[in-house]
Amino acid sequence: MCAEQEVCPLENDLSTLVVVIGGESTRENRENEHSTSVEILRDSGLCKGSGVPDLPEARGKLCAAYDPSGAIIVCGGGQRFWRPNNNCWQLVKGDMSWNPIPQIYPVHGAATTFYRGKFWVFGGSTGDDSYDHTITDKVQAYNPRTQVWTVEKSLSSPRHKSCAVTIDDEIVLTGGTMLGLGKVKPVWLAEIGIRTAESFDGANWYSLPAMSRAKVEHGCAVATVGGSRGVVVVGGATGDDVVEFLDWEIKQQWKVLGKMNRGRGMMPGVGFIGGKLSIIGGYSWPGAVDIIEQWDEDREEWQRTGMKLKYSRYNQLQ
Repeated sequence: MCAEQEVCPLENDLSTLVVVIGGESTRENRENEHSTSVEILRDSGLCKGSGVPDLPEARGKLCAAYDPSGAIIVCGGGQRFWRPNNNCWQLVKGDMSWNPIPQIYPVHGAATTFYRGKFWVFGGSTGDDSYDHTITDKVQAYNPRTQVWTVEKSLSSPRHKSCAVTIDDEIVLTGGTMLGLGKVKPVWLAEIGIRTAESFDGANWYSLPAMSRAKVEHGCAVATVGGSRGVVVVGGATGDDVVEFLDWEIKQQWKVLGKMNRGRGMMPGVGFIGGKLSIIGGYSWPGAVDIIEQWDEDREEWQRTGMKLKYSRYNQLQ
């Protein structure tokens, strides 16, 4: 069962779809450009003529989540790689335009989830994320009903490019890094990111088993695999073709859930398309990825599908 206000991943429900928002895309053949585009994927493929409007402004490394009451909230991110924005919008079911809501403390590359009726934003960078000093431990939460932002208990350490999900009235935060993602790294740095996984009950942080590979700029989701419900982490800057799964009932160790056909980092999306666990977008040298892979439960492997994004993209949100 899903806790109140938790977004349930509707496995085997053919009506489930994924909304892909913003990011850096190849729209109009312009590589590495922040995008306003919004795409919808369903079991039959890309949904054309959905009527869902593009974002009012281009956004990459944005903060976004689905409000189970029937709305999508988008905040932060930026039109430029080094300068996050404080604007926020909400798209309510049935509306044909994004409407402004109270502004966020500007960050990009933060982890987000919807939890206990609020939109939560964890860490991120307050400026040029090439530099360590821009990485924050700040936690912000927005209540759509009162339209008020609050500052919540800080992270256990400054972090950006981590990933968050809500499961059984707890938040699980995986990976990330407290280092800037500049081109020059210390010679002692064997892998980018951390293996840390933590849970949050609304008041305190608790340690979970460490992942087998460090994760940063990865995707994550709640899913049922082999009859067990838990947390899936996908790709990232380190081990970009590796998928891991933590059984939430026993919480003993992360299990490698096969390798993707196409490794991908820079925040690939994870969601359910037609009830099937799917991986969307991300980056794999030399550019953004448009192919979509799905988990085959019977064969226990990732399979390429015939579906593709209209615009290859990474640093997007689903």
